[in-house]
Amino acid sequence: MKRLLIVFIFLPLLFASQAQSIKEANVPEKVKKAFSNYYPEASNIKWNKDKRGFEVNFKLEDMQASLVLNPDGKLLETKTTALLPELPQNLLDYISVNYKDYKIENQEKIVDYEGTIIYKISLSKRKLQKILLFTDDGHLFKNNH
Repeated sequence: MKRLLIVFIFLPLLFASQAQSIKEANVPEKVKKAFSNYYPEASNIKWNKDKRGFEVNFKLEDMQASLVLNPDGKLLETKTTALLPELPQNLLDYISVNYKDYKIENQEKIVDYEGTIIYKISLSKRKLQKILLFTDDGHLFKNNH
């Protein structure tokens, strides 16, 4: 039941409508201030607007990351690159058994405002692409073809 609840919470966040790039001047001050409070050392900052609010993509040292903030500056979601050694072992085991011919192209750690963690794994094999979503304990709950 908990996994089903996680799916209903995260799927709209993961597959929200396309964001439109906007200039920083068009981002409300409280949103920019909230972001700078979270990551004052961020660089390469790019802003987008979507139906949830404002997504900011940025670089933090050598890592790409993004935040989604509502129009009041409340944090809705963080997304960072997950290093392979940080992924749950049963997630890696699942991929090695069920997708042994696929290559992991990208792995993201997504955390919502309640602290729920989802791993989004992008796989490829020749021209085939798959996106798998896993719970924080490494259990598969969504397979997008």
